[in-house]
Amino acid sequence: PVDEIVAEVRGLVAQGVREVTLLGQIVDRYGYDWRGELGNSATVKAYAGNTEEMVNGQWSTVNGQRPAHGETGSAEAAPSLTIDNSPLTIDHSTDLSDLLRAVHAIDGLWRIRFLTSHPNYMTDRILETVRDLPKVCPHIEVPIQAGDDAVLERMKRGYTVAEYRALIERIRAIVPEVAINTDIIVGFCGETAEQFEGTVDIVSAVHFDKVHLARYSPRPGTVSERRMVDDVPEEEKVRRHKVLESLQEQVSTAINARFLGETVEVLVEDQHKGKWRGRNRQNKLVFIESDLPLRGRLVEAQITWTGPWSMQGRFVRDLSPLPDKVEAPKQTIALALKA
Repeated sequence: PVDEIVAEVRGLVAQGVREVTLLGQIVDRYGYDWRGELGNSATVKAYAGNTEEMVNGQWSTVNGQRPAHGETGSAEAAPSLTIDNSPLTIDHSTDLSDLLRAVHAIDGLWRIRFLTSHPNYMTDRILETVRDLPKVCPHIEVPIQAGDDAVLERMKRGYTVAEYRALIERIRAIVPEVAINTDIIVGFCGETAEQFEGTVDIVSAVHFDKVHLARYSPRPGTVSERRMVDDVPEEEKVRRHKVLESLQEQVSTAINARFLGETVEVLVEDQHKGKWRGRNRQNKLVFIESDLPLRGRLVEAQITWTGPWSMQGRFVRDLSPLPDKVEAPKQTIALALKA
């Protein structure tokens, strides 16, 4: 329930945490289950750490646990996403936007993030909340998984490429400064070379800020493992992975170059090779040169160099509304959503 999550975040803030990430396998489904039953159905478990790595097509973390997302293994398909140039609306009692507003009201908290979302549950109400609440970072993770309708149908994703692209347009229209990250799996069962080119096309056209790439591998108990054949050779999966990796490097380079000369807000986490390291509101990795003790501080930095995966800047000023030093400014809240 919202009050339990708020109480936990208040406790974390009292310990010095300044940024929280609300984490759920389908976080924008908060408040209702797959069939649309409404209610405050979430429970919460907190853990520290958010260093992620992809292992066999699944997410894991170094100091915690992130729900796997990507290949859809549920025996029940996601609900259909219908977009006819009108906003997607879902009746609700309490949803993610309500949770964001409740957490936003906590004094001493500077930033809020949430991940990972499913395209079929990303409503205008949630997007308007991201836009309107200054503590909520304009950073949205919305997996597409593949750029071909037949592959998406086999994955039981519940939307088409055209519907997904319409959603991306709507996200950018409502939240102009948003950074959009996605997940893609290459070599899913039956994916042909032509179907893979559809994925190449959407990465070229949409311009994601970041793409989490994985090569498909069967997971025990999933629909694909039970009913489909893993028929794309491993060497072809590796080739497709490299194609997208190279393409996304070009896209990310161009996107990040727009920050050159700009002054951005950075929550400083730690030091790395003599430079302070943190994230801006769009979750871009920023390195800052400064002799000041900046760990746990909210600062402004003017960007002097950009690359595909990070950028560097010079310290401008300290924005921290509190005088204390924070050793561990970030925390992740895991939402165990009703299935």
